Amino acid sequence: MILLESVKKLTLSSLTTLLLLFQAFPIDFWQFNPSIGDIFGNETERKFFEEYRVTRKIQDLDTWLILASGVYDQNKILYYKQLIDKLVTNISNSLKSQKLSKYDTAKFIFDYLHQNVFRSYLEKSTDLDQLFDTGYYNCVNSTALYNIILKKFGFDPRVVQLPDHIFSVFYLDGYKVEVETTAKKGFDVVRNPEAIKELREKTSYIYVPEGKGKRAEVKEEGLIASMYANQVLNYKDSSNYIEILKSSIKALLLEGDLFLAYTNLRSAYVGLFVEYANKNDYSLAIKLAEECLTIFPN
Repeated sequence: MILLESVKKLTLSSLTTLLLLFQAFPIDFWQFNPSIGDIFGNETERKFFEEYRVTRKIQDLDTWLILASGVYDQNKILYYKQLIDKLVTNISNSLKSQKLSKYDTAKFIFDYLHQNVFRSYLEKSTDLDQLFDTGYYNCVNSTALYNIILKKFGFDPRVVQLPDHIFSVFYLDGYKVEVETTAKKGFDVVRNPEAIKELREKTSYIYVPEGKGKRAEVKEEGLIASMYANQVLNYKDSSNYIEILKSSIKALLLEGDLFLAYTNLRSAYVGLFVEYANKNDYSLAIKLAEECLTIFPN
């Protein structure tokens, strides 16, 4: 037990060093075989990843994001896809009587979602099914749904990633529009001081303008990766390190340098190591430690 306690302390004290080092040691997760076994929730998810590996293209963004929300039952996947289609139909019908510019169309969609889908901000509500079932949203599922709808109306939305936050962005003839979906006034947030204030008061996040902070603009695979990475919110209270590990690896298959996914993956390995060591399953604990060191050399 003395040795185990020493290993625990050593492992935890190494986290800061690991945080600084991991980006210098990239690993190809497509060639990685985790000791926990299969990471995919169903054959559809496996197929989607295999197709992306070959084409490097995202097909069927709706289904991707539903899968990344942890929904694997085919009937439920179909159910949420139908809810998305119904939303698109309702918005389209509402727009028929109006002659709006592309900019105003995007704002109309944003306002429609806040009036009819987004009920209240809740940091832990990160998945699309949670959003549809409860109306609670955070930056991830609200950005995901907004980008899905924008895409169906002919836009090419992207995502701005920060270490602990994401928001939507799209371009109109060189005009850049950033949208903080977590704030009701968050459309074209750059030009709306009230939105910046609302964002800070509602979520504690501070808007980070272009040229400041660690901003990264990513495409659809980055949005899906963010959804997978945020699965930690569903599992951390129950210390379900296996699911955190799985979702983190899936995020890194799509975006190999995603900071949050690496942070979660490292924490999952540390948690699993301690869990199995406490069960006196030292063989598996050592195997997990060795596996972790292939990703985070130290």
